[in-house]
Amino acid sequence: RNIDIIGFLPPYASQIYDKMKNMGNKYQYLFELEPALTDIFKKYSFKFYDFSNSQSFGSGDQEMLDGSHGSEKAMLKLYLKLLEKNPILENYSDQNFLLAKLKNAKDNDIIFKDEIY
Repeated sequence: RNIDIIGFLPPYASQIYDKMKNMGNKYQYLFELEPALTDIFKKYSFKFYDFSNSQSFGSGDQEMLDGSHGSEKAMLKLYLKLLEKNPILENYSDQNFLLAKLKNAKDNDIIFKDEIY
């Protein structure tokens, strides 16, 4: 049906991610998601990415709203990484506009406050 699917695991603050990783079996299921989902997506020729650690796409704890919610800046960086890896997204995005918004961001929380949709 000509539908392109791209999946990803959303980010945690790196401090939270590292703590969960070092807590033995308590959060082990989270670290089993990536290989399982990668296999499922690969089976259907779809792309899948693990962005569980906010540092994996060039963000960091300072750009997280809390332990498991990225700011607009963090999520813009995540989307730009998806755009870089998946040229099909160029049909839906103006990469130059997004890069300019990122470059001119005055803070981490709000990037698009002046945009009218």
